[in-house]
Amino acid sequence: MSTKRKIGKKQNENVFTLFLTNILLVIISIIAFLHSYTGFLGELLYRSTKTLFGCLWPLFFIVLLLVAVYHLFEKKVRNLVNGKRLLAAILLLVSTGLVVCILYYGNSISPTETMKHFFDNISAIYLQQQNNYAGLIFTVLYGLIYLFAGYVGAIIVTIVFIICSLVLLFYDTNKKTENKIIVNKHNESHQPKAKDFLDFKVFKKKENKQKVEEEKKVEDVKPQSEPSVSLTIDQQLKNKSNYTLPNLTLLENYKITKKSNENQQYANEKWALLTDVLNSFSLPSKLVGCNIGPSVTQYEIVPMENFDIKKYFKIQDNIKMALAIKDVRIQAPIPGKKAIGIEIPNQQRSMVRLKEMLDHIDNKYKNNPLVMALGKDLTGNYVFAPIDKMPHLLIAGSTGSGKSVCINSIILSILFRALPSQVQLILIDPKKVEFTPYAKIPHLACPVVNDTTKAAATLKKLAEVMEERYTKFSENSVRKIEEYNHKNPNNKMSSIVCIIDEMADLMFTHRNEVETNIQRLAAMARASGIYLILATQRPSTDVITGVIKANIPSRIAFAVASPYDSRTIIDKVGAENLLGNGDMLFAPIYDPILTRIQGVYVSDLEINKVVNYLTESVSDTDNNFIEKFIVDLNDENDDDTAASTYSDPAYESVKKYVMTQQTISVSGLQRRFSFGFPRAAKLIDCLQQDGIISESKGSKPREVLIRSNESEK
Repeated sequence: MSTKRKIGKKQNENVFTLFLTNILLVIISIIAFLHSYTGFLGELLYRSTKTLFGCLWPLFFIVLLLVAVYHLFEKKVRNLVNGKRLLAAILLLVSTGLVVCILYYGNSISPTETMKHFFDNISAIYLQQQNNYAGLIFTVLYGLIYLFAGYVGAIIVTIVFIICSLVLLFYDTNKKTENKIIVNKHNESHQPKAKDFLDFKVFKKKENKQKVEEEKKVEDVKPQSEPSVSLTIDQQLKNKSNYTLPNLTLLENYKITKKSNENQQYANEKWALLTDVLNSFSLPSKLVGCNIGPSVTQYEIVPMENFDIKKYFKIQDNIKMALAIKDVRIQAPIPGKKAIGIEIPNQQRSMVRLKEMLDHIDNKYKNNPLVMALGKDLTGNYVFAPIDKMPHLLIAGSTGSGKSVCINSIILSILFRALPSQVQLILIDPKKVEFTPYAKIPHLACPVVNDTTKAAATLKKLAEVMEERYTKFSENSVRKIEEYNHKNPNNKMSSIVCIIDEMADLMFTHRNEVETNIQRLAAMARASGIYLILATQRPSTDVITGVIKANIPSRIAFAVASPYDSRTIIDKVGAENLLGNGDMLFAPIYDPILTRIQGVYVSDLEINKVVNYLTESVSDTDNNFIEKFIVDLNDENDDDTAASTYSDPAYESVKKYVMTQQTISVSGLQRRFSFGFPRAAKLIDCLQQDGIISESKGSKPREVLIRSNESEK
């Protein structure tokens, strides 16, 4: 125990000494930079370093600052400042000093005379009475190189130093060993990193202790019951050691464009016209801000007199006519500001690409595979949205407004950032054309669902998966999927994102089933890692019902036909004034402010490139579906009905009875045998398959085709 304490004290003392040294280096560097204001000490540091390094004395203190910052904030700046880059900075400093010597001394003086001249005048140089741009260190170094290699050799050495420093700065030597690191990552993940002052014996003891604890954990986990088929990712998904996330090179390139002069000039012209309109209606206003976004310009104005701000809404059509624009949207006031917003279309619209969004993703979202890239807001900032924070999303807009492109961008955002073991997709497409390209991607939990009957069954099965997951949570004494995965690292659950492209069709064909299951999933599925994204091009109250709106608070509204449709989606007007082509209003649950966004554009070519890459990189995608969905979806309805009905013990007696009648109906069987409606209906369907009764004739009873006397013959 005493030796361990001594080692710990020495480590703490060394770390504290290093910390004080680095703080001292920072203070010295700052004093030197401010030598005109820091008295004797600042002047001493300035003259000494200038004598040693000449005109490059500031670079010396910059290198000192880099060294100090690296040791003070090693973990935070590891990717920006490391030992390799510090060496590059020193080499760059030396090579720059040699360049100064080559330019200052040239080939006119011999090296011995150069150094002799410097030392003879060193006191005058120190007192700033004589200028010397090279400095003592670089003069001596240049003189030695000149003495042994000559003037041309000094130039060659300088060039070699510059090349070496640039290589160290920009060439990543870790790329060659990246694959080796990935292969050994699992084996090394439990080993602690040996720091500068960590004793090897202490490290070895900790390592052995961790191995013993891990073996105990494995023994404790073994007796547990096997997980359900629908929940175990390792059992449902094959181990894809060859699977890699797609590269952004599959997407089309983009250009980061600044505010164009045309849009700026156009905004100035329209503001002059807008000022005249406001003054003509006795609404004098002051411009306090102008935001030029990708497709819309927003004027932030403040009334110069006290009057009702609702008057701005009344002159909306007058503004549209006076400015000769397609549409105008007014926010009175702008949420969180003492200003009124008037938004008009730009003369030039700029496209927002998915590659641009993924290149500039926020650091807080980099480890989250459930992040959607939505687009740019009015100020040109990138807007991202985590699906798990919503936790469900409603997307609505008229035909051609950009709804389908938005859904494709959401899917691609997931495919670029999530492994199949992390996120699984359920795609429901009653139109049978939108999700066809994604039929073979490895992230699917079941085949793309195109039939409305199967879609209703899928939602029901998804609700059952949710219940099974909650059963697992209760067995493990956890409340949500993150806690379960942390507690069971070898048996993690994946997140499931269910995307329905056209919900109106499902509501018209299977309203009760669909609405009930969506209500259950929206109210309870968040903690189980199941998220819904519902889309429709018919934002009416019979499709987006009050029950659905109450459980799905996060919404995206594209351009719609009327203010009533806008209120149905986001409970506010404004979507009727959108421009289409990806122009949207985003209302997430975690942000009360309604945000106008120019959505991401994804082309069919980009979708095909990404899908082809995924299908080629994983050859066994056909067997990766969850069994719970496969059993329900791949069996034909007729075969299921026949099998279940033939096993009914009352089928033979019902068959004999029906063959004695001229006509038969479901209600007739219910009265005769006291059956419920579902059982009687299944029996009727089975009798029709056997050819005993005719097909349905609407409200009329079915005819009996085979009578008992005919069967006897």
